[in-house]
Amino acid sequence: MEYNAIEIETIQLKVITEAIDEMVNHEAMNFPKRNTDVIVGFSSSTHKKVFNILLVDFLSNLDKGLFNNSSSCLKALREVCNSPSFNASNSIACLEKMFLFLKNGLRKKLA
Repeated sequence: MEYNAIEIETIQLKVITEAIDEMVNHEAMNFPKRNTDVIVGFSSSTHKKVFNILLVDFLSNLDKGLFNNSSSCLKALREVCNSPSFNASNSIACLEKMFLFLKNGLRKKLA
């Protein structure tokens, strides 16, 4: 089945948000109660391992059929930010901010 650009973007955003929701599990993570940069801890080593597996999935190329090309969630998010189908009154700005936060955070962590 062929999808138009709006349908593809909708599917991409749904998959991306579900992947992030799975990774950021508030029951498995410990968030310090302060407003500065946060170092997140995990409730157990098992929770940390699950997070790492989900992060690898988020950064790995997915099935071609899912995004209409072989791409990772992070790359798909960048593509949506670069050429959004939905951008009323610069609503894409929040998504771009989140993308840059993820990209820069991962770059620092992997460096």
